[in-house]
Amino acid sequence: MKKSILLSLSIAICTLSFGQQRTMTIHSVEGEETLLISSVDSITFGEIGTFESVTNFELPYLYNKGMSVAVADDGTVFFGNDGKSTDPSRGDANIFAVKDGAQVWSYLSGEVVRSAPTISADGTKVYFGDYNDSIFIFDAADGTIEKKIGIGGDSKYSSFALADDGTLYVGRNNDKLFAVDPINGIVKWTYEASNDILSTPVIDAAGNVYFSVNNDSIRSFTPEGVQRWSSSYGGELNKGYIASCPAISETDGVLYFSGKVYPDDNSSLIAFNLSDGTVKWTVERAKTEQGGVAVDAEGNVYLGSEEDGLMIAYDKMGSELWRFKANGGILAVPAIDDAGNLYFGDDTGNFYMLDKNGNLLKNSELGTSIISSAAIGQDGKIYILVNTAEDKSKLFVLETGATGPANSDWPMFGNNAKRTSRKMN
Repeated sequence: MKKSILLSLSIAICTLSFGQQRTMTIHSVEGEETLLISSVDSITFGEIGTFESVTNFELPYLYNKGMSVAVADDGTVFFGNDGKSTDPSRGDANIFAVKDGAQVWSYLSGEVVRSAPTISADGTKVYFGDYNDSIFIFDAADGTIEKKIGIGGDSKYSSFALADDGTLYVGRNNDKLFAVDPINGIVKWTYEASNDILSTPVIDAAGNVYFSVNNDSIRSFTPEGVQRWSSSYGGELNKGYIASCPAISETDGVLYFSGKVYPDDNSSLIAFNLSDGTVKWTVERAKTEQGGVAVDAEGNVYLGSEEDGLMIAYDKMGSELWRFKANGGILAVPAIDDAGNLYFGDDTGNFYMLDKNGNLLKNSELGTSIISSAAIGQDGKIYILVNTAEDKSKLFVLETGATGPANSDWPMFGNNAKRTSRKMN
């Protein structure tokens, strides 16, 4: 029996002083847990299917924190892993382009790659960063390096945000955010923060960029590098790190952020108003300094937790809709398809498909751990990077019946399969 199947459920209704609530008892191989939920009429699991992979591709070494795939319109998948040129035991490549289960090209950089690549809007270029100080710009078709731009600091977990005008935004562990012109290979402007910027920046429709600083702040800048606002999320200098990715809902005028707060060493999901950075609402959560939020077509918000393995759905006002208990910690952003189904993995190697009401539809143990965020291609295929035994990893491409990502403001990590961290026209 696979470790992850959630089989039976009982709903009991109790009345508390603040109104009617429901408790949900989920039985699994791990034991029994009673959870408080709200706004759920019924949850049924029924027949639980398993995932069938269309293709897969094995990498010579595993990946670590933050790594996720980017998918071009033609189905070519780009990703990195923990290989590096100074350690031959880790394989002979750490940057890959794969299509239909076969390698198109590869490259070995000097250090590990733990951030997601970004694909240009026209699909001709792909951008990578590693634990060295450079941005690599590859020809997407053949892997030729078109430019290597040195900017200082390691990219670590911060992936790129790609603006409509081609500007690349990236945070570094040298306390700086960079706005880079990749065509001319120059830095347009730099913001020097008081701590590392490890989280991925995001961009709104007007071109404004938003990012978190490790000390305690969320900041917004214009495309010209002028600060619009700064708002605290309750962090503390030199404590931990924030490697989560924010999400934007233009429809509701909100930036969603999840990350560690102090002094209780817990985390929060916070909705900031895009216009001025004021806090609209806050929900306390267990550890969420990785992963991040996805938003569905109705504006509902989904966030998983590394500590308790809960995927929780909230409405746009922060009220809880339902929760699902995974078999292990969730370190990735869920992806939402055009039917409202959610896809995510956990750190036990299980991969889940839930419907929009939190019902488990499919579950497979694909490997030993999953800490990357799934991508949904324009054809509806699901792409996920999985760690397997013997310090290796594997790219899975799954058919689930989806025909594309959700038509929502932020359906997955980086907003789309190209990981541009903005909504593309």
